[in-house]
Amino acid sequence: MADSPFLIVGGGIAGLAAALGLARIGKSSHVLEKAPAFEEVGAGLQLGPNAVRALQWLGAWDALSPHCVSPSEIQVRDGLTGKTLQRIKLAADFETKFGAPYRVAHRADLLNGLLESARAKPGITLQNSAEVTNFSVTETTLSLNSGKQLKGEAIIAADGVHSGIRKLL
Repeated sequence: MADSPFLIVGGGIAGLAAALGLARIGKSSHVLEKAPAFEEVGAGLQLGPNAVRALQWLGAWDALSPHCVSPSEIQVRDGLTGKTLQRIKLAADFETKFGAPYRVAHRADLLNGLLESARAKPGITLQNSAEVTNFSVTETTLSLNSGKQLKGEAIIAADGVHSGIRKLL
């Protein structure tokens, strides 16, 4: 792993997935989450075969898979009438055709699977209660609310729809 880690602002699904992807190619990372704990709220997610293959590649699928639901089919319905327009069976033929299963999971379960996998990987540092107050793109540094400054290989903004990095930028 490199001496200078990639600095990832945001410890949600995107930030942890980025850290796992970097670890997979031998790069170290430091994930900074402003909340005191890694938590996810929200609803369920549909994980199509591409998402499942990505999670397998990241090494997070084994931790998540037991928490997923395997629906028997997808029903595509008309938004106004509710009439069924299409039924897609999700049996073995579907998995063979697309190379991975279709699953449904809660966002919190996905986050916990990524977090469990990240904790097991060398080269990934996870830090809570680390709010970024400023940064320098040219120097690749982050200033934290604690007064600490971090230098990295690059800065990855994965701090969500209400991104503090975007506001500062």
